Amino acid sequence: MSNTVPTSPLTAAQRRPVYDEDGGWYAAAPIVTAVRDIDADAPDDGPFLQAQLVVQPGDGQTYGRSTRVWMHYGASVAEMPPSQAREVAREMSAFAAQLLALADHADEVAAAQADPAGSFFRRHFPEVAAFLADGQDASVDAPVMRADAPQADGWAGGAA
Repeated sequence: MSNTVPTSPLTAAQRRPVYDEDGGWYAAAPIVTAVRDIDADAPDDGPFLQAQLVVQPGDGQTYGRSTRVWMHYGASVAEMPPSQAREVAREMSAFAAQLLALADHADEVAAAQADPAGSFFRRHFPEVAAFLADGQDASVDAPVMRADAPQADGWAGGAA
């Protein structure tokens, strides 16, 4: 049996809150994504996501201390208990898997669009491929909509 202690992915500074005189709470160093804020104008505007452990002292014996995780997305901050932070992490993990699959599919779609033989439509839109294979021109029966015609939402296109 091994006596090794599991290592944490957090640094000592990310695990140990220190007192913040300006805020009146104890905060650990944040964990951050290497990806920068997608809405940022400058590369040094901050991380895409950031989270940190914060311990807020209560009002003496009445309220005690409150341990929270602060999650930052750009300039927005969500304060949550550790249980909710775990739930968010699980959801983000599932989202990350879907985002990777979506990016892979987007690569496939982009590659298929460059296919001059039209296999993209045959694979992804078989009803369109069948229609085109019948020798019918899709533009013959297609409705034509004028730019200034009223739309279903009441908006008429064209210059205002």
